[in-house]
Amino acid sequence: MDLQDSETALVFDDDNFFRTLLADTLAGLGIEVKSYPTHAQFLSQLQEDAVAAERCPDYILTDNQMPEMTGIEFFNHLQEIGYRLPDHRLAIISGRWDDADLERAERLGCRTFQKYNSPDQISAWIKEVRSGQ
Repeated sequence: MDLQDSETALVFDDDNFFRTLLADTLAGLGIEVKSYPTHAQFLSQLQEDAVAAERCPDYILTDNQMPEMTGIEFFNHLQEIGYRLPDHRLAIISGRWDDADLERAERLGCRTFQKYNSPDQISAWIKEVRSGQ
């Protein structure tokens, strides 16, 4: 498969174990994964790398409860700075959802998952997205 044709994903989680689990789950589906322990690390990379800022990954998955901003705030920020987000391929994972955050995530077009139960559900979601292509 040509590198241009391969699917890509960004994964954000400050929990090293879960970040690795998500990255491994996606890699097992043939997706090239870049993972980050913070949103800030990725955002600083975007400022330094114009080429990375132009690329739109196929999927972006983030934990909602992150140290510097929530996953919802992160997606809002990416929209504000003009970063191209993949349509219907955004996911927010959390161990603690409340109705307000679920509504905000839905307005952003994000798929929501409950943390620790999600790797199998995320695999099913990826397969669902692929079958709709």
